[in-house]
Amino acid sequence: SLRESEAQFRSMARNSLLGISLIVNGKYAYTNPAQNEILGYSADEMLLLDPLATIAPSDRGLAAEMLRQALVSEIERAELTLRAQRKDGTLFDVEISGSAMLVNGERSLIVLTKDITSRTAAEQRLRESEETLRTVADSARDAIVMINDDGQITFWNHAAESVFGYSSAEVIGQELHTLLAAPQYRHVLISTFLDFRLKRSEE
Repeated sequence: SLRESEAQFRSMARNSLLGISLIVNGKYAYTNPAQNEILGYSADEMLLLDPLATIAPSDRGLAAEMLRQALVSEIERAELTLRAQRKDGTLFDVEISGSAMLVNGERSLIVLTKDITSRTAAEQRLRESEETLRTVADSARDAIVMINDDGQITFWNHAAESVFGYSSAEVIGQELHTLLAAPQYRHVLISTFLDFRLKRSEE
């Protein structure tokens, strides 16, 4: 049963798209093909490495602390986002999830590694795009106001401050219709907004 269980684990690990490594006594005892490919080392090279050598110098303290806590039973599972370092020296973003376990009586750590370079690059492009749009909106001569699905104001440009007399700090988070609509029209506007939101959710 033990041999079958080990064979199943190795088969699963070989075919996993996530990097999988087993750290025993502070050294790699096993790394799967995905882990080797992510870091650019052969399987034999990985077994000779200090696991912390695959982490960017700036983040080695975080990884070392997770490893220490796992070895002294302070954690059972931990997740980190940090920078890893490939064999050629390039740095990239990864998510790692470590789970403490016993292997032959030794306190060990099994680590799942996911390369999130493309995701962080997309997030950076999104932040840059949002900053560009914000700069354009703030420079516009027309009042530009944005609200969320609850009708609360989430953006209020400089022109809106001039037109309506409220600063951005005063209005962010306020309900647009309650703030700006004349009392006799508020119920109509709020009802129309709720109908629109309902129709959009049904599409």
